[in-house]
Amino acid sequence: MKGIMDPKFWAILSAAMVPVLVVISCLGYRYCDWTFEQSTAFTGAYAGTFAAFSGFLFIYVNFKQQQTQFERQSFESSLHRLLDTQKRIAGEFFPFDPANGLVPSLRKFQESYNNKFILNHIVTVEYSDKHPIEMDDEEKELKLKIIPELFKNAFVNYERPVKENMKSFVGVLEFIELSSVPNKTNYFNLLFSQLTQAEIRTYFYGCFVPDFSHFSEREEKLVKDFFLLYHGKELMYKKDILLAKP
Repeated sequence: MKGIMDPKFWAILSAAMVPVLVVISCLGYRYCDWTFEQSTAFTGAYAGTFAAFSGFLFIYVNFKQQQTQFERQSFESSLHRLLDTQKRIAGEFFPFDPANGLVPSLRKFQESYNNKFILNHIVTVEYSDKHPIEMDDEEKELKLKIIPELFKNAFVNYERPVKENMKSFVGVLEFIELSSVPNKTNYFNLLFSQLTQAEIRTYFYGCFVPDFSHFSEREEKLVKDFFLLYHGKELMYKKDILLAKP
């Protein structure tokens, strides 16, 4: 069905009809007692029409391809500018030096997380090649309740920068999601590849803290769906990705 709706399909079909109609015209002249005028009139009326229609469609297809290419190039140029801005903003609070920026606060959150869930034997078997990613309802409910408290305690002095970083991040996600470009996953992969582990963990766990993220329902879903693409990669525990599922 998709091929039939493609203008290029009809352009090729119309072009293919031209020699067929010319042959019919010649056969009519040779075997059906058509006069030369009748044969040329047939060729001009039918073969000429198909040729003109085919030419028009090829011009239209070429125009659409150029338009699509221009839109893609424009989109990619804008996306790279957004990624550069996101990287600059994140770089101010997630510097390479692990003693500065938000990194100590993230470390504090991770330690509190471990103390709360690991040392108290609340977390079930972690994901491995031998165990599927799984989380029972009790564990999920407890984590969704406790993570906001732990996160706010760890980042209590950094609410503004966390909010700025998360808004910048979700802005890039929205730009990709709302675009008309095909293969959006490729661009999501590009974004994910530029995020540091500290950013990934802050954005993911911060998504469950409304006081910090200030996301709308649509933005929150967008962030969760984004991280679901990567199956818990770079999270403290891969199984935590199940928190993003409805």
